[in-house]
Amino acid sequence: VRINFCSTIFTARQLIAHQKICVNFHVVDIPGATLGAGDILSVSPSHLDYVRSLIRLNQQNNRIFPKASHLEVNYKTLNAVLLYEPSQIHFPYKIELDLLF
Repeated sequence: VRINFCSTIFTARQLIAHQKICVNFHVVDIPGATLGAGDILSVSPSHLDYVRSLIRLNQQNNRIFPKASHLEVNYKTLNAVLLYEPSQIHFPYKIELDLLF
């Protein structure tokens, strides 16, 4: 979501679960995987066109997030590098804490 490959966390989880995303050029299928500084996030070569269409759709619908300072993104190759681990990220979703307990 922060690298603007998709517009929601739910879509991002689906891309990962369907093995369309790679970390350090190895396919991952665990949405909760932890990344460290220097890790490379990329799109599986067989799914580049699909993710490019998602990016175009997000641009048309104005669902683009501001550039994250902890990520370096190359939109031509659809690769991103995690420069450092952020201390806190704000996601634009409201969570009802009463429902969690």
